[in-house]
Amino acid sequence: MQVSILIALVLAFIFLGETVNAVNLVGIALIVFGPMVLMRRRRAVTAQGSAKGFEPQFLPGMLWGAVGAFGYGTSPLFIALALRDGGTLADSVAGGLVSYVAATLVVALLLIFAGGRRYMASLDRVSLRWFLLSAVLVALSQVFRYLAMAIAPVSVVVPIQRLSVVFRLIFNGMLNRDYEIFDGWVVVSILLSLLGAVAVAGDTVALLGWLGLAGDSWLARPLV
Repeated sequence: MQVSILIALVLAFIFLGETVNAVNLVGIALIVFGPMVLMRRRRAVTAQGSAKGFEPQFLPGMLWGAVGAFGYGTSPLFIALALRDGGTLADSVAGGLVSYVAATLVVALLLIFAGGRRYMASLDRVSLRWFLLSAVLVALSQVFRYLAMAIAPVSVVVPIQRLSVVFRLIFNGMLNRDYEIFDGWVVVSILLSLLGAVAVAGDTVALLGWLGLAGDSWLARPLV
């Protein structure tokens, strides 16, 4: 999720004329370093998972995580391009409708290939309720995301969205302990990546001001 910030940064640099400064580079380093902390302890994570009856599959997990990072990293660019010329709140809601119709078509095709109604009938009822709750919450969050994109810059909205990782930590600890390798190193890794995401996508002048540094510091000057 945090790596998607790097994709968004590259695309913004190419298509939106964004620049990179020293604070952004520090953020990139944190985003890269955070996941490396976990990869160095892969054996320990696998052992903890096996003790719980859960075998982590790193390669498929990283592959689909990369696909998700690409989707999350590219979507803000397309939303910004669609709304940049006088986009309104109504336009943002319409954009959300278009994106959800497209997603529904893709999921429907995947569902058909998986077995259609027979597959849906085979789902555990408890799991189905969690999926439905997730669908409602994600749909609401996307509505607010599109509304935010219509009234605030991507550099403001995206870092705020990354605060979702905090809620993910809390709910993983509450609900998902049997299948989540949850320890201090995981928390450190995620928080490092979160700080990096804020440094990359946040307003550098505002961040330096919050840290008590001069707004015209060399740290804020574009390097590229």
